[in-house]
Amino acid sequence: LLRSGNNLDDMILEVPPKEGTLLAFRRSNNSWHGHTPFSGPRRVIQFNWVTSQAVVRREQNRHRFSAWMKKLRGAFSGEKKAA
Repeated sequence: LLRSGNNLDDMILEVPPKEGTLLAFRRSNNSWHGHTPFSGPRRVIQFNWVTSQAVVRREQNRHRFSAWMKKLRGAFSGEKKAA
């Protein structure tokens, strides 16, 4: 976690990338995080925090529609399905 958005070396805290480590922070106009360039596979887990069952239903319906459209588009494009 950085003190400002200008210097990657001016850290408040460095969180080591070890298995089982979790860092969560509220995004704001005065919050910064960063890293130097990295080569190799990058992995990420994203969470979608929702506040009501209505939001869950809306997002699940949106996903179903999007997945259906992609499947339909693939059927007409001649693309092979990944194994």
